[in-house]
Amino acid sequence: MTRLISPRLLLALGVVAALGGAIVHAQRTSSSAAMATAAEKFLGSLTPEQRQQATFQFDSAERLHAIVIASKFGGPMGIGYLTVLR
Repeated sequence: MTRLISPRLLLALGVVAALGGAIVHAQRTSSSAAMATAAEKFLGSLTPEQRQQATFQFDSAERLHAIVIASKFGGPMGIGYLTVLR
């Protein structure tokens, strides 16, 4: 009886899949860390009044409202839009 797939081939495919998964995980982790750092820098650069306008609680209905407004304008908004829309 002949084997259809070599054990070495299965091992090689498993190693490639594991490495691919590790690379994807590393990219996602570094992207989220970079985004968090950028957000912290942005918020740190605002005056207290601007920070109050730019932030809200996670469970706030404003979070969903901001997504709807952004989609109407075709993309992300800056602080100027927040002032105009309120």
